[in-house]
Amino acid sequence: MYEPEITVTGNVGADPKAKTTPSGTSVTDLRVAVTPRRRPKGSEEWVDLPTLWFQVSAWGKLGDNVAASVKKGDRVVVSGTLSVSTWKNEAGEDRSSLEINATRLGLELSRATATTTSVRTPAVVAHSDPGERPDTDPVTGEMHRLPDWAVGAEVEEPGADEVAA
Repeated sequence: MYEPEITVTGNVGADPKAKTTPSGTSVTDLRVAVTPRRRPKGSEEWVDLPTLWFQVSAWGKLGDNVAASVKKGDRVVVSGTLSVSTWKNEAGEDRSSLEINATRLGLELSRATATTTSVRTPAVVAHSDPGERPDTDPVTGEMHRLPDWAVGAEVEEPGADEVAA
């Protein structure tokens, strides 16, 4: 079953909250607000529509980087899979929230500047069964099987001049 993918640009409503699951996986949660604007036909003025709030979860290395880089008020671009969570509140009323499991998240730079620090991932290490040799996605931390053409390929470590570049 496929989940719908979405990209939203909005403002972070509160400082992100980083935590670690009992299994040791890190996750950072934040809320992102998007307020659409429309100009009614024949009008010169823009009108704000109701604000949409998205609960965003960023897992693994992405979550660690979000926790270190993003704060309340920052304008961000979030891409990921969209889901809707529904429940009843204490008064018995139906409630719902839009949730994004982030695969990518970054600062939106049309209104701000940023300085980045690259995070290098170590070279892939050969395993006893090369057909099952994993590769770790540097953004999500997820493990992926290497394509057949890459199995057994030699991995070169960058030289000192390449690391500084």
